[in-house]
Amino acid sequence: MVKKGAPKGHDGHTLRFAECPDEIIVHTLEVCSCCQTALQSVPALAHEARQVFDLPAPRVVVTEHRSEHKICPGCGVKARAPFPEGVHARTQYGASFSAWTTYLSVYQLLPLERIAQCYEDLCGCRPSEATLLAQLGKAASAMEATEIQIREQVRKLPVLHADETGLRVGKQIKWMHVASDSQWTFLQIHESRGEPRYGRSGRATSLYWRAGA
Repeated sequence: MVKKGAPKGHDGHTLRFAECPDEIIVHTLEVCSCCQTALQSVPALAHEARQVFDLPAPRVVVTEHRSEHKICPGCGVKARAPFPEGVHARTQYGASFSAWTTYLSVYQLLPLERIAQCYEDLCGCRPSEATLLAQLGKAASAMEATEIQIREQVRKLPVLHADETGLRVGKQIKWMHVASDSQWTFLQIHESRGEPRYGRSGRATSLYWRAGA
C-alpha cells in the first residue's frame, strides 16, 4: 500500500476545500438500496461533499477585433475605428502566450524548440522560434527597470555569492553569471567567465570585471 502525503523531509501541500467551487454536480438517490423504494420525491436530509481539483483542457481562444468603416455624412470622409493598442496584425498571438513563453523560457529553462512543441502538443498551434524570440524581447524590455533595481541592490551587498556556468548559445560557449544572496539574484550571460571586483570596503563595486556589468 502506497503511503499518502509528502515524503519524509519534504513539506506537504494539502488541497484546501474551496468555499466557492466552479461547478456543483448533485448525485441524486433514486431508489433505496435495501428495499428498492422510489426516493425521487423524498427530500434529502443532507449532502456529503467531495471536491476534485483539475485543470481544464487547454485550447486557444480566438478573439476577432472588427474595426468599423464609416463615411461621414457631413464631409464625406471615410473613417475607420482604431484597433486596440497592441492589435497590429491580421493574425497574432496575445499577451497570455507571451507570458507563458517567458515563464517556460526564463523560469523552466526550456529551449525554444521545446516551448514550440509544448504549445503544439497542448493546444494545436506552433509559434515559430522568431515569434518566441520577439515575445521574450518584449518581456525583457518591460523588465529593464526591475533589472536595474536588482543590479543596484546586489552591488550594495556586503557579502554575495558569485558563480558562473558554461552553456551553449547557438554553437558558441557562453557563461551564465550569478550574483546573489538570500533575497536578491542577478543573472547575466557573457562571453567571458569574468571576475567580481571589490572596493576597499570589501563591497562588490561591480558584478563582473571582465563582463563590465
